[in-house]
Amino acid sequence: MASNPYAYAKDTKAEVVGVAGKDSVVPLLSTQAAHFVQGSPVFAYPAIELEFEEDAAQYEITNETTGEILRVKWDFKAGDKLQVNFRNRRIEVNNVLRMNAWDYTTKFWKLRPGDNKIDADPVGKTYLSYRAVFL
Repeated sequence: MASNPYAYAKDTKAEVVGVAGKDSVVPLLSTQAAHFVQGSPVFAYPAIELEFEEDAAQYEITNETTGEILRVKWDFKAGDKLQVNFRNRRIEVNNVLRMNAWDYTTKFWKLRPGDNKIDADPVGKTYLSYRAVFL
C-alpha cells in the first residue's frame, strides 16, 4: 500500500490581502524546504475562502508566478461566502455547490515549490490554505 503524502502535514493558512496595485507573496514550504523535493512533479493544491465585503460580478485569483488564473463568475452580494478547493475542483457559494459559476476558460492551478506571488480581485481578504507534501 502506498503512503499518503498528505496524511502527516498540517494545513498552512495564509491571508492574501488584495491591495490595489500590490500582489501578495505566499511562501510555500519555506520553513520546510528540506522536506520538499525541488523539481518534484508533486505540487501543493491550495484552497481559498473569503467573505465578500461588497457586491461583485466575479472573483479572480491569479498565481502570478505561473500566470495561471481561476475565475468564478457569480452575482456575489456583500456577505456571500466563497470556498474553492483546487484539489477536489469544487466551488461553493454560501455552502452550496456551484460548479456552474466556474469560468471554464480558466483552470484550477497548483502552488509551485518556493514562493508564489498571488493576486486576488476584487480587493479584499482572501484566506489561502494548503497542505505540505512530504516525500
